[in-house]
Amino acid sequence: MLQSLSSRNALFLGAAACVSSLPGVYSEVRQVSLAIDSPLDIGEQDETELLGHGAARFQGLVHKHFAGTRGSTQGTAEATEGHVLQHFGTSAQPRNDVVTRTTHTGVSDEIKSAFGSACAGFLLFLFAFPLLWGNESRQAKMWRLFGRARKIVVSDVAKCDDNNDRRLVHVPGVTSTEDVLKDKEGFGITLNGGCLALTREVEMYQWEEKSESKSQDDNYGGKDTTTTYYYRCVWKSCAIDSSSFQEKAGHENPKFPSEFSGSFDEDNSGVLYAPKVSLKDFRVPKPLLTRLVTATKSKPVVVPGEGARKAAGRTWYTTSSLDSAEKGEWLCTDTSAEPQVGALRVRYTKTECGPCTVLGVQSQNSFVPLEAGFKTDAGDETRVAPGSVPPLEEPLLQKGSADAGVQKIGIEPSDVGQNAGCMTIFCRVCGAVSGFVSNFGTSVFEVSNETLSCKAIFEQAEGAQNSIHTLLQIVGFLMLFGGLQMTFSVVPALFRVIPFVGTWIQLFGNLIATAAAFILGCIFWCTTVALAWFAVRPQYAAALLGGGVCVFAAITAASKLAA
Repeated sequence: MLQSLSSRNALFLGAAACVSSLPGVYSEVRQVSLAIDSPLDIGEQDETELLGHGAARFQGLVHKHFAGTRGSTQGTAEATEGHVLQHFGTSAQPRNDVVTRTTHTGVSDEIKSAFGSACAGFLLFLFAFPLLWGNESRQAKMWRLFGRARKIVVSDVAKCDDNNDRRLVHVPGVTSTEDVLKDKEGFGITLNGGCLALTREVEMYQWEEKSESKSQDDNYGGKDTTTTYYYRCVWKSCAIDSSSFQEKAGHENPKFPSEFSGSFDEDNSGVLYAPKVSLKDFRVPKPLLTRLVTATKSKPVVVPGEGARKAAGRTWYTTSSLDSAEKGEWLCTDTSAEPQVGALRVRYTKTECGPCTVLGVQSQNSFVPLEAGFKTDAGDETRVAPGSVPPLEEPLLQKGSADAGVQKIGIEPSDVGQNAGCMTIFCRVCGAVSGFVSNFGTSVFEVSNETLSCKAIFEQAEGAQNSIHTLLQIVGFLMLFGGLQMTFSVVPALFRVIPFVGTWIQLFGNLIATAAAFILGCIFWCTTVALAWFAVRPQYAAALLGGGVCVFAAITAASKLAA
């Protein structure tokens, strides 16, 4: 029988030799041959099945290179209409797929794309100015606000005192609550007091698509782009829309179940907060509570036993193999090594009460923010005037809310008018962007999950504001630099019409455009930031303007020397 196998194996190798000029075919066929020639103790029926499998695999290889038709043998490539689908694994439902597609664009398409990028880059460049201006205006407001706040703060407040009403207070202590937190629609998880929040994480096992592209210029100004799409199954807390996948067949995701989207929490965030949390005699408002819970490390909740789960109508299983034990134990509908697509898992964590420090304006027995530009009583400079105190229970950073110091900023149709020109609309939009940035979060309203001194919590607040300021400065510079680079790159793209050398000319032209965009971006950035600071800190503004002038002078001198 083994001799018969060897003779049939020779037929496979002989057939492979006929197509040995095709890359990859001979090596794959030889793998089939070696598998068939292995000294296994098989019966006559098994021999027939093995030879049939080898013949089918060889036929799929030949079809792949000659006809380009789609094969059905698992573990082989399938080629059809310019794309290749590769399955990895031998399970009935593969968990990792790769799809490759190649597209070609002509020289006219590349030039059109360059013009479109130039238009987008020009708008990006223009909107960088109101962003930078608003950011520096905001920093100037916060610089003044922190200076005034340090002078009027009442530190180390031990209890709620009516004499401190409408004063900026610093309250260190320990939070407490007696509220019961319960998941009524899940597994009946109950926390009997002592916890700030109960968090429920629900995830579904579903397909995820990721892609990477590689482009190569041809000799006539066009471009070939090969995009590889990777598909794998992952646990995600939100539904992934598989209708937008490039390869939809075999990668369909079910809808996220609605059984866990009930009244667990008010804002559908998956976090159930305690209604009443106390800090000494004060009540911690919801805006500070959410920030406190986010900053505090949560602990896992012990899941109910199997009997309790069945009583709740959910025969889910516990497993620790899908996640680290430190994060708590998951309850899963499928605990196998490769769950089915659509499997669910849920985990509960709790945030316990602990050390806390609050910096805010006392309003009755709670806290509100200290707004930028606040006014004080005529006879007491440490007490905020009634008109400068925002109302209690307003959501923090809500649009148009006095809580966040954010005025209602935007463009109403009546403000623009029916016959307004494009320039008027553009100016209104720039004003809205600058106004929104300059008024966003301009208040002193801090919370920490540690017991901090008054000086330390001020440093924490200033550090957070400086981080936002620096981040927006970087974003503004990137908008200037990127917008100019995209605008300038349209000129080198025109040279793509020259065969063979056009793409090389474009490459060197793009390098020049990038250098010019970087230099001009630095000059525009320094000028904009300096002008925004002239009214508040003229020395700082003069230093920035001097830096911009030095950069411009150095470039001019270098160009003259080169000439």
